[in-house]
Amino acid sequence: MAENRTKQEWLDLIDKSEGQMVLLPESLNEKAETFRKIREEFLMMVRKMAKMEIEQSVLVNEIVYEMRKDLEAKGHADVWTKDIGFNTDALESGGFVMNVNEPQRR
Repeated sequence: MAENRTKQEWLDLIDKSEGQMVLLPESLNEKAETFRKIREEFLMMVRKMAKMEIEQSVLVNEIVYEMRKDLEAKGHADVWTKDIGFNTDALESGGFVMNVNEPQRR
């Protein structure tokens, strides 16, 4: 997290920056504040999406693992080396169909 600095500390840093930093004109402060708020909201959404992505990945791995065990119990061969995943067309229409394919050469 960024340090909280006073305006004078920022002005001192700008002076020492040898032209690498400049103070935003006050006429743009309102737009900059809007940007700051949108950026903050965006970063919160990114964190939430990252968490959701990990949760989704965990669920898929659990489902595929259980699916492999079920297929093995039913006598299907080589279920531990197959590529298994949701059929996205079925998933989008509310169905739970799994694709079971030979693995792709890597």
